[in-house]
Amino acid sequence: MGQKTFLFDLDGTLTESMPVVLKIIDIISKEYKFKIDKGAVLDILRNKGIKKVFEKFKIPFYKIPGLVRKYRIEYKKEIPFLKPAEGIKAAIIKLKDAGVKIGIITTNGKDNLVDFLKFNQLDLFDYIYADVGIFGKSKALKKIIKFYRLDPSHTFYIGDETRDIESAKKAGIKSIAVTWGVQTRVSLQEENPDYIVDNSDELLSIN
Repeated sequence: MGQKTFLFDLDGTLTESMPVVLKIIDIISKEYKFKIDKGAVLDILRNKGIKKVFEKFKIPFYKIPGLVRKYRIEYKKEIPFLKPAEGIKAAIIKLKDAGVKIGIITTNGKDNLVDFLKFNQLDLFDYIYADVGIFGKSKALKKIIKFYRLDPSHTFYIGDETRDIESAKKAGIKSIAVTWGVQTRVSLQEENPDYIVDNSDELLSIN
């Protein structure tokens, strides 16, 4: 049997980030003078995903890189206040003890990621891949699998959005959707993940 590897998303999967996300959306919408209703954004995020948010509010594609940079700047200010998702630290420690390799692939900046891990004594990961393009996770997954010679049949990507499930499928690995993040269980199930879990303890029983 190959080496079992769990690769985690950051926002909404390892962190309780929704209040921070909404706060940053408010800041960005005011600075860029976007007429955005936070309630509508939250509803679309939960049920449709980030692509539909851009479509709904007619945000041009060329503005997305600038918005992502601004998001990372504001996110960094919030890192001291970010908390790990409930039970996730204990689950990660148990996974490590069981011999599972663990990593993170995130669209967030590496500095933000490293700071979060240090603040929360979570610098336990074997692999870190940050600064991934907002729609480029599948390519990043393929790169990390190739670079570290991971066994795709025993590698899982864990995320809280439908695009995480899509990315895992494109990369030829298994997907685990978590319901404590951005999107609803119903919207996640529509993308047919290999597994769907409601709390971090359930990660320990996935084979």
